Amino acid sequence: MPGTARFISPMTQIIIGLIVLVPALDVIVGGRNLFGEEYFAAVENNILETVQRHGEAYFSALQDSPALTFISPATSIVVLLSLAVIVLSLIDQRKIEAGYLVLGGFLAYFVTNVLLPVPFGMFAFIDRSHVYPLLVFMAFFLGRRDGPEPMFGTAKCCLMVLMIASLVLMFAMPDLTRRVYEPEVRLPFIDFRLWGLGESANNIAPLAMTQIVLTMHRPFKIRALTILSYVSGGLVVLLAQSQTTWMISLVIIPALFFYQRSSARLRSQQQLAPWLIGACAAALALMLFAPVLITEGVALGVLQGTVLTGRPEVWNPAIETFQAHPIFGYGLLAWEKDFRQNIDVLWAVHAHSQLLQSLSVAGLVGATGLVAYISSLFYGCVKETAATRGLAPALFMIIMIRAMTEVPLSISAIMINDLVTQLLLFRLLVNPRAVAQQVRNAMPQLVFRNVPEAGH
Repeated sequence: MPGTARFISPMTQIIIGLIVLVPALDVIVGGRNLFGEEYFAAVENNILETVQRHGEAYFSALQDSPALTFISPATSIVVLLSLAVIVLSLIDQRKIEAGYLVLGGFLAYFVTNVLLPVPFGMFAFIDRSHVYPLLVFMAFFLGRRDGPEPMFGTAKCCLMVLMIASLVLMFAMPDLTRRVYEPEVRLPFIDFRLWGLGESANNIAPLAMTQIVLTMHRPFKIRALTILSYVSGGLVVLLAQSQTTWMISLVIIPALFFYQRSSARLRSQQQLAPWLIGACAAALALMLFAPVLITEGVALGVLQGTVLTGRPEVWNPAIETFQAHPIFGYGLLAWEKDFRQNIDVLWAVHAHSQLLQSLSVAGLVGATGLVAYISSLFYGCVKETAATRGLAPALFMIIMIRAMTEVPLSISAIMINDLVTQLLLFRLLVNPRAVAQQVRNAMPQLVFRNVPEAGH
């Protein structure tokens, strides 16, 4: 790597490591207490006095006022490293003509969902934290020349540390890591859902799924570490009891396993398996249409109280917000504390649907940018399936299946775990042809005779 360009890869590794681990450190020092039975019982029984007395304090401690012991300095480090990567990449004379479609999709998403709601939304508000993701994504794009594998290795290791720490602290610090609330428990013989060191159970479970997928893509050189990665990730997926993630695992793990072991003919670009395109398209359609259809009464009686616990209660005010502000949305203050109090859904820190999040925050303009971004990711995943050894569509499906009930494409800040899988997919698709050769060079003990050469 000529000149100063050799520093780009280590900098991106530090960035992804900080984004994975620092929010977990702040959970530890922040004094979170998940044993909120009194509040949850009051919500369930609609005891408004108790809800008002305990709700604001509970959710302020849980969501609105995280300890900034590590977040603030880590954010500064990530921003400075991103600026350094951008400068060094512009100095580097080596150029690569790839990734512009995905970059264009992201920029359309950023402009329509972050910038345009500022002058045209209900309130002219923006915070510097909303701009930081643009720097990180630009750094990952401009620094794409030498492939993503070192950064993926760092992400895999950091995610495994996060999962092991969550499992250990499940016993050492149960009030910090386990939420005891019977209606959400879906496994026999236990009385809690594992939040671990994530923002929630629905946040840490897909991170564990991402860890498993990264390990399948590139196992550790030490077999015991590979087994440990699978076991720790699998236990977190199981104990977090996110039904969306359970569904993801049933689709992705068998598909990726058989795809990576299929013949070169099936894995070639010209013979792309129809199930892959169908699975990605189905995930995309599910994200776009399911929340609206369910809210309007389709299958609501079957799904309410099971897979979609509490979601329609959030989707209805999200749709009403969009109807009141259809073009540019409510603005970036949607789903902040005052907004949640006005709609009487204190616990909903977002719309619990990626489409409804864009519609409520940025209106039809934001939804158009979202569709443009997802379309660019979808096209890149289908086009580069063979070059990425199936990793791109696997990460894409993790994001898209989650997008029905969560907001995995959030770009409201950089020190949030939900950004991890999106960043990895973006980094993968802006230079996908470097992946196969990097894996071949890093892990010669594996059999790669069916892996296409980089650039072919």
